[in-house]
Amino acid sequence: MKRKSFLIGMSSTVLSVCWPFGAAAQPKDATPKLLKVAVVFPGPAEEPWNNAIYQPLLKAKEAGKISLDLADNVGYPEFERVLREYSSRGYNLIVGDAFGSDDKLRRVAKQYPQVNFLFGSALPPQAPNVGVFNSWIEETTYLTGVLAGLMSKTGTVGIVTSFPQPGPNRKVNAFVLGAKSTNPKMKVKITFLDSWYDPAKAKEATFAQVEAGADFVFAERFGVIEACREKGVYAFGNIQDQHSLAPKTVVTSVVWDLQPLMSFVVGNLVDGAFQPIDYREWSMMAKGGTYLTPFQEFVMPADKLAAFQKTMQAVKVGQTKVPLNAAVPIGD
Repeated sequence: MKRKSFLIGMSSTVLSVCWPFGAAAQPKDATPKLLKVAVVFPGPAEEPWNNAIYQPLLKAKEAGKISLDLADNVGYPEFERVLREYSSRGYNLIVGDAFGSDDKLRRVAKQYPQVNFLFGSALPPQAPNVGVFNSWIEETTYLTGVLAGLMSKTGTVGIVTSFPQPGPNRKVNAFVLGAKSTNPKMKVKITFLDSWYDPAKAKEATFAQVEAGADFVFAERFGVIEACREKGVYAFGNIQDQHSLAPKTVVTSVVWDLQPLMSFVVGNLVDGAFQPIDYREWSMMAKGGTYLTPFQEFVMPADKLAAFQKTMQAVKVGQTKVPLNAAVPIGD
């Protein structure tokens, strides 16, 4: 298989940012330790969830901390074969997404105990060499619901997501809880696409929600923002800062920032250590794993902005706890 390593949506200016560890000066006769890292995705690297994983590693590569190879779009049928192929090449760390292929990841990891694996997964870690993470961004998703509840003029908001599975369910329930915390009578429209990536279907689902009265829609999947722009309603971006997709439409984005996690893991590996643990805390607000992007075109009345900021601070410091509810949500 041809290995790929390429840049996705990043300018040279962005890549020049200093990697968080800093680059300690090396004696002239010293050879810096260079970690060998591979990324393996069943789907495309440009898909927002995958890209959130890949971008911090690109920065580490540019900072001279790691070498980096990418295999994406390998497909679920070929995932195990590709993972085994990369595991046999002497990589220190293999990173990726195991949703839909967790059994394959764990089989390969048992066969290659000398390789460290860090994968998005809904299952627990597996000693001695599988650490797991997930997009535990319910806190910020809850806050978008709070904002929608404060600002909706129709009393109806919506969210378009992928599957009625635990991960998506948690985010939908957090959004619903936030919206109804500010307006108990708020109606929340919920659409499951039964697909991880179908922009056309997401767009049609959004049109239907807007026709039903939604004036704020959480774009958990690609396609929603375009539909909101066309219909003249507001959207919340997901995983990455999506303001540039429709500046007058995107209020704020829930960012899943894996820079803190990747910095921690790569830093440990530089010191010769790897922890096969659940890295959940690194996806939460307290450690900077998730945050809301600043408002740009969007303006809130001063009283509502103050109420929103107060709630956001309470969530960030843990004063307000957002429950992790994975039950299948039911819309209004």
